[in-house]
Amino acid sequence: MFIGWAFWPTLADIRARPSLLLRPLALRRAFFTHVWAIFAQHIDEGGKEIKSKLVTPHALGVVLEIGAGHGHTAHYLDISKVTRYVALEPNLGFHAHIRQHAHDAGFVEADGTLLILGTGGEDIAGIIHSLGPSSVDTLLSIHSLCSVPNPKSTIRALVHRVLKPGGQLLSYEHIEGRTRGVRFAQAMLNPIWTMFFDGCNIGRP
Repeated sequence: MFIGWAFWPTLADIRARPSLLLRPLALRRAFFTHVWAIFAQHIDEGGKEIKSKLVTPHALGVVLEIGAGHGHTAHYLDISKVTRYVALEPNLGFHAHIRQHAHDAGFVEADGTLLILGTGGEDIAGIIHSLGPSSVDTLLSIHSLCSVPNPKSTIRALVHRVLKPGGQLLSYEHIEGRTRGVRFAQAMLNPIWTMFFDGCNIGRP
């Protein structure tokens, strides 16, 4: 059903920008922009209890979120403890949503408490160029490592090169199912899921 809901606005995007047909990744992200508009609020509400316990009492200082999505995480940050919210999000169609949610939570670009970077967590050089080495107090990954090409090496590099000594990594991810039946279903669904959900792998270990 969500495919139908996202199809028509994506078609409008193609009519406005025919070059999308020549850029598969850009087209996939344009489609996912409309898909996520349907799911984002519901997924945030579904994980509210866990995120309130994981993020709110622990995140502090400069917080870097990998794959910020629409920026719902900003509402879980304690502004008395967080000095800057850095949102990594390669899908530029999400940036307006990030900006709005962050502003509602008290983080704004004008005073430097908000920085939105249009890149993924794997772009270590770009992140360091924008922030400097070992400059982040808290790394956040919430339902985002599923779409990072090489999550283990990416997290290792972020921890060693971007996180301050003594900094922390807070993570809440969906992973491979515990039972054989669930893992089989994930494996069968994953090729289609990955295509429609911008690279999300639903069965990563």
